[in-house]
Amino acid sequence: MSSKRSRATRAAILDAALRLLEQDGYHAVSLAAVGREAGVSRQAVYLHFASKANVLKALMEALNEEYVFPAYERCGVWEATSGLEALDAFVDVVALTTPPILAVVNAVDVARRSDPEAEATWRRPMRGRYADCLRIVRWLADDGALAPVWDPPDAARFLWATTSMRVFEDLTSQGWSRNRYVRHLRRSLRATLTMNTGPNT
Repeated sequence: MSSKRSRATRAAILDAALRLLEQDGYHAVSLAAVGREAGVSRQAVYLHFASKANVLKALMEALNEEYVFPAYERCGVWEATSGLEALDAFVDVVALTTPPILAVVNAVDVARRSDPEAEATWRRPMRGRYADCLRIVRWLADDGALAPVWDPPDAARFLWATTSMRVFEDLTSQGWSRNRYVRHLRRSLRATLTMNTGPNT
């Protein structure tokens, strides 16, 4: 199999897996179904991926590259001039990246309860997101903006939980638009975490 053809087959398998996860959810998707959706044999699927958890890992990596990393740059989280600006930008990142990756994240969340490989796939980005939250909170503290009731680790845990994809999913499933989510979450986080509740967009 040529390298070019192999890459095309792998991409087709991942695209098919993503479509099926979005349509049917984790339990309804098998490697055989992914092969049928991709138009390749089951053997071809196994040549690229040893298990469904392996497919999920590859999807998470691909979606992070396509959506999450560029969103941090687009929203300017680490280019912000203050912790408050970084906090607002982080909310933007969550709102931008949750819709395209939610189906895969939910699938990994299900799979990790019985599959150690899926658990490792889940844990890596969760640790990374907590590290980002802690960095933002410490930035607030350095600016003198973190409310005195918080120590940075607890504030980071609160920020991590409040900006979870599950919260975004719950609110948007109840009719909230992305803009409404951003507006209210920014306001709520400023009011809860900081001593600065001034105007924000």
